[in-house]
Amino acid sequence: MLYLNYRNDRGAYLKAWWNVVNWDEVNKQFAQARST
Repeated sequence: MLYLNYRNDRGAYLKAWWNVVNWDEVNKQFAQARST
């Protein structure tokens, strides 16, 4: 996923980037960090 592929459409790039994030893993690590 390259920014240049989005032809400077920053909104579409950011929307696509958020879909790459593994939210289950983020939630797991966040919960673990809060419990320590």
